[in-house]
Amino acid sequence: MENLENQFSSVPQKKIILKRVVSAKDEELVKKANEALSRQNNQKDEQKNNSRSNKQMKKRFRVVTFDSTKRNDENINFKMRYGSYLMQMKNIINSEILEDKAGEYLLGKCDIKPTEMVPCLPFKEYKNKSHNQIVSLKEKIKEELFAFVSEHQPINKEQKSFGSLITKQLENELRETYSEKKILVNWFSAIGSPLDYQYGIDGWFEISVGNDDKIRIPFDLKNGNQAKSKDTNKQGVLIMHLNTEDIDKVTEDDISDNWQAIEVFLSKVIEEYQFKKSMQ
Repeated sequence: MENLENQFSSVPQKKIILKRVVSAKDEELVKKANEALSRQNNQKDEQKNNSRSNKQMKKRFRVVTFDSTKRNDENINFKMRYGSYLMQMKNIINSEILEDKAGEYLLGKCDIKPTEMVPCLPFKEYKNKSHNQIVSLKEKIKEELFAFVSEHQPINKEQKSFGSLITKQLENELRETYSEKKILVNWFSAIGSPLDYQYGIDGWFEISVGNDDKIRIPFDLKNGNQAKSKDTNKQGVLIMHLNTEDIDKVTEDDISDNWQAIEVFLSKVIEEYQFKKSMQ
């Protein structure tokens, strides 16, 4: 008996490992915990991607502000590089910006370099602002754009006979009413500028009679199928309709054929001038 005990004691003893029996309920809890952890990791990855995308967008559409120490709407002037502005507009409309070939032929395209800073309301400024605040800011920037665009007129503006032709006709019609006063009428192109893309303004007249202050009359050209539109005035912008076969082309014959419509448009310009003068 003693020998048997000694023999048994010499055999290596194996450790006894107690394993916890996992019930079906425990397995379900573990599965739910793993699913929750997976969702949490996916959310973190999504947040990282969004953060990276926002940083790229900010870098791409970098906005430069001036007089922004107080960051209020009264003392801030928003500006953006013209090239970045065009890229922003393309992203907003999800397509290429359509060039106004007819307007460029008649009035010429504004001479704005991609690196030049243009007055612009960054779209991030639309957040947390009421409709009235946005309208006020857009009007403020539009006034700055008129000054900017007037200094960036087409290089070949003097060769655009259409602008000179209708300006001369407008002067003649104004003299019938203001025969004893000095009349000065200038025309400006806004083709290819933010006034064109964002406000629908292709150009404008500046009219001065006697010693009165200059009055601005914006207009928009519509030709081809666009000319069938019945709009005659949109937010203070007069519309000149030219019935042409091709929307991207206007010929000398088209101008002759539409001269009666042009005279009707010029009479509306005079009416708008008289109305604005009466409001001063």
